[in-house]
Amino acid sequence: MNNKDKRDVNIIIIRFLTLSLLISATVIAIVNYGVAKNLEPETKAFWQMLYLYFEHLFRAFTVFLGSFLTYRFIKKSTGNVPRQRKMTLMGFSAASLLLLVIWPLVSGYWELYYALMPFPWSTLPFQLAITGKSYGSLLPGWMGIDGVTLLIWAYMIYQAIVLTGTVILGRKWQCSMICLMNGCHAESLGIGLPFIVHDKKRPYSKQIKPVLRRVLRFLQGALFTVNILLALFWTVHLFAGQSLIPENFLIRIELIKYVSLELTLMMFLWLIIGGRGYCYYCPAGFGLAFIARLSGQRIETGLTYCTQCGACNDACKMSIDIMTRAKNRQPVLDLSCVGCGLCMDSCPTSNLLYRTYLFKGFKRMANPSANGKTV
Repeated sequence: MNNKDKRDVNIIIIRFLTLSLLISATVIAIVNYGVAKNLEPETKAFWQMLYLYFEHLFRAFTVFLGSFLTYRFIKKSTGNVPRQRKMTLMGFSAASLLLLVIWPLVSGYWELYYALMPFPWSTLPFQLAITGKSYGSLLPGWMGIDGVTLLIWAYMIYQAIVLTGTVILGRKWQCSMICLMNGCHAESLGIGLPFIVHDKKRPYSKQIKPVLRRVLRFLQGALFTVNILLALFWTVHLFAGQSLIPENFLIRIELIKYVSLELTLMMFLWLIIGGRGYCYYCPAGFGLAFIARLSGQRIETGLTYCTQCGACNDACKMSIDIMTRAKNRQPVLDLSCVGCGLCMDSCPTSNLLYRTYLFKGFKRMANPSANGKTV
């Protein structure tokens, strides 16, 4: 990102939104998960409601505004917003509107969102089924329906939606259209991130150092393993009627993991890696990657010709070496690919195409203005 782009009003607002999210989340999380137990009931209830407003309404607002600013910035920079990018921004905006705004405001039930992440992102469904609690907190009912029952059904329905969408669209469906954990912020705020340029010689590049990528991939494998083990402990508890490890300890592990790795580290990585920092180690993405592979997810190369300009590599927020594959006219089959299509949008010769067995992708006209510059 050059100095002119840094001064663009869209980038300035997006960076302000990012800092607002980071600071607000830190303060509210510290109060709710740290000192709330020592507060008066009325004060504790206030902070809990503030947390719900933040998690739903404020986060949705940043997705809407960020998507609008991103659209405007791309239009201003390249003269055209690719169809695939529109699909991503519209998908995240629609998901945020439905699940973070309309549902809680109309129903008065604010807990639904927490259940909507693909397995094995957390062991929340197991906690609900056995303890009737979410992170140790009792759930209210809704319209005569028990809160636990509602969330478990919502969870199972959402898993089916994610699985079906992934079979059709690959990881694009969850990771680049409906993920309300990190994907929505990665794409709506991504043009203003990270705050520190990775490579001064290629200021538009989103590529991170290989050693850092390996560390984050190791963390992903570790988180996936921990979540599977926690699920096994809860499953034994469910069928045996007694826990090998105390329930409170299992819940505390999940809570610590959420606050430290799924919240604090995620937002810190926005500043130094970019919007997709969390996606490098997301345990849900680990599982979805193999389903996407079975769905035939790939980036086709060799549609036209490769100039070796490196724009595709610079655009990739998951640090995949697309250019080498394109040079050899080989498909890109990396399990890290989240299906965002930014590499395809950046290619000046329209040489790339994201597709699955059932989704044939969107063909683009050559875009010489994108050469060496990614947005």
